[in-house]
Amino acid sequence: MKLKMSDNSLFAVLLRSPWWISLLVVAGFTLLSFALLPKP
Repeated sequence: MKLKMSDNSLFAVLLRSPWWISLLVVAGFTLLSFALLPKP
């Protein structure tokens, strides 16, 4: 059975985008996690 990825999933959209957009998404998630997660 072959699995098919949804065309509108985040991973599929990032695969079709330029590399720098993926870098911006990762930087955004990183900054958001530092802002929302409790400090040790």
